[in-house]
Amino acid sequence: MRKWIMVCAVAAVAVMAFTVVLTPAHAVAPACAPVAGFGETAVVDPKCGGVFVGMGIISIAGEAFDVALETVLLGEPVEGDDGTLHAVTSHTFTFDGGDSFTTIDKAVLVSAGAPGLFRLNSSMEIVSGTGVFEDARGRLHAHGHVDLFDEDNGIEFPFFGEASFDIRGVVCD
Repeated sequence: MRKWIMVCAVAAVAVMAFTVVLTPAHAVAPACAPVAGFGETAVVDPKCGGVFVGMGIISIAGEAFDVALETVLLGEPVEGDDGTLHAVTSHTFTFDGGDSFTTIDKAVLVSAGAPGLFRLNSSMEIVSGTGVFEDARGRLHAHGHVDLFDEDNGIEFPFFGEASFDIRGVVCD
């Protein structure tokens, strides 16, 4: 009986050790890091359908990085009864070494009182990446201002304008 207990105990320890080796901590729960920063973008050419490009500074886990930003409107925004614009957008954040991640976003633009001036609230989901961000996932939120007023044409799609925003959230590997 004692021999049987000893064999079972050794087998249980071996299974536990094997399990620990095969399931590192990051496989159980992905490592996530806080993201904070800001960006500014502007429409390069209104004929491009609302592509905004610019620069930003993003801090991941407390380390700051310069990023190139590209924002693309994925279709024409829908205007609500109260003048609020609802848009689906995509952001690509490209870091100095070429690593990048891309988001799909739900943006809400609420009138800020002047023609073409809106407050931005965007919920962003990281859906793909390259380099060190190849398997990245996460959620970001952007809050800021968007100016879509064109003195010649007012507000019409494709847009002319610029945006500035703060970003907060997490990125996970």
